[in-house]
Amino acid sequence: KIYLPSSVKELGNGALGSLTTLRYVDMPSSIEVIGAYAFQEDLALEEITIPNKVTKIQRETFDHCLNLKKVNLPEGLQEIESDAFKACVKMTSIRLPRSVKRVGSHIFFDTPIRDIYYGGTKQEFTKVFSYSALFYYDYSKPVTVHCSDGTLELKRD
Repeated sequence: KIYLPSSVKELGNGALGSLTTLRYVDMPSSIEVIGAYAFQEDLALEEITIPNKVTKIQRETFDHCLNLKKVNLPEGLQEIESDAFKACVKMTSIRLPRSVKRVGSHIFFDTPIRDIYYGGTKQEFTKVFSYSALFYYDYSKPVTVHCSDGTLELKRD
């Protein structure tokens, strides 16, 4: 376990990466920035809550977190960069906040997402997210998106 003090406002690029036994991180609400690769290859990490002040998940932040099952993203999150959740092989669902307005490519590259829970409408979801933005071209599994006004079935373009 790692407990970060409330004086910490930023986790730099790769700050907590490659920690093979890290299972839990207690991040204070003071955190505003989480750098790229910050948790890359943290092989034991299972769940993490992103503080409310964080507005962007940077590229490959959780790349190859092989035991990561749950990420709690804050309402207010505006952007998720490319490959943010690459190869999180135990993550099968995620809640994406309605506040997300920009996404990079393949944010779930090699991650077996089956269900996405989205706080907005189906129309809002399709304005921001596309199958290719979420997944790599060879991902062929259907994904159900649960929106406030019903569900969408995503399939490869």
